[in-house]
Amino acid sequence: MLSDAHRCKVMMVTTPAMTPVSETAEAADDIVESVHVNLTPIVVNKCEALVPAIDVTHLSADMREAYQYARDKQSAQEDALAVLTDSLELPQLHLSRHRLNGAELIEAISGELSTAIAGLS
Repeated sequence: MLSDAHRCKVMMVTTPAMTPVSETAEAADDIVESVHVNLTPIVVNKCEALVPAIDVTHLSADMREAYQYARDKQSAQEDALAVLTDSLELPQLHLSRHRLNGAELIEAISGELSTAIAGLS
């Protein structure tokens, strides 16, 4: 029953950072090899928005530091997603980081996930 893709699939969820991505790829391989179960597309939760390239010469030192931090974080996210892509030959559903709580958070994530799933077909 578990190996029948029409009856059972496992959804893996990770975040776009190196350790969670590595652990997800390892767990996915283990599950597929040991249980022979099929996987759905990988959900990548809490993806940060892209930080545009800007001229920082007019910014204060604190703002330049904050901007560089955001760019470094984006670069690390891109590196982690590249590792995930190389490790698992599965589609990925990227969900944005939401700064909401409770029902608002659930509604935002479920709406975004529904849209991402619809985009697969």
